[in-house]
Amino acid sequence: MEKGRRNHYQSHGFLDLVKGEPDSKIGLRRSEVYNNRVVYQLLKWMHKYPMEKQYEHQARQLLHVEHIVKIGGSSATRQELFCLSKDHIITAKIMELWARKCTWEQRSITLKTTWCLPPSFLVDVFQHLQIEELIDKYADYMGKYPSLEYIYIPIKDNDHWYLMVMSLEPKIVFHLDSNLPHERKEPRTQSTNTLAVVLSQIISSAHFEACPFEHGDFSGGWSSQTIEVVHDVQPPPTCQEDSALWISENQVLITTTIDLVLGSSNELRKTIMDNA
Repeated sequence: MEKGRRNHYQSHGFLDLVKGEPDSKIGLRRSEVYNNRVVYQLLKWMHKYPMEKQYEHQARQLLHVEHIVKIGGSSATRQELFCLSKDHIITAKIMELWARKCTWEQRSITLKTTWCLPPSFLVDVFQHLQIEELIDKYADYMGKYPSLEYIYIPIKDNDHWYLMVMSLEPKIVFHLDSNLPHERKEPRTQSTNTLAVVLSQIISSAHFEACPFEHGDFSGGWSSQTIEVVHDVQPPPTCQEDSALWISENQVLITTTIDLVLGSSNELRKTIMDNA
């Protein structure tokens, strides 16, 4: 994503963290940071947040923990999470973990509407894996949800990430992009359209025959839409720059790190908390 770009981040997990007066540097209340040792240590490690002496020993303990996130069949070490610090390129491993997290969250709610597939799905599609092979490999991500509405796939083009969102009703394939040079528009659109065709075949396959999708036939009639995120957006006059509702990219990276490590989906959460 572009440096300095501001996002209107709507994750309910983020809003839980930033209730009240945010710290001007990271968008979190200072009490939230100091009252949660794990959060405090993560911020010190990844974002050079100033740390009081009584926390230094605890921080060193956390830094020596190897794997600190595990969700389903995916895990990450402390070093692999470092790409979520400012001015680093987010890796496919982190995107895979986030897809696992979203999948875990869908299973825990009543109305299941979303698939979130990892970046490797695109790679396998372009390596011409058969439909049955794709279903078998990504079965964990493809729940038989009658109310399925959206499919998300993060896609990497060189060092840039963009997002495909397949909306089943209406039948639109969205390409969301924050940095879309003219020469990359056509190949990226081709990638999202190819994925849409393959996903339509998967949803219509015999594997999901017993799952009566509410939105009917997916075999054709899709349209595509490219949405370019405006760069260097400034907060509206009624919204302060450090408002909890208008945050910087750096704040999103911080809260994403916290969400991965401290979220209920992390199978290592208790161990991390106990060692903090």
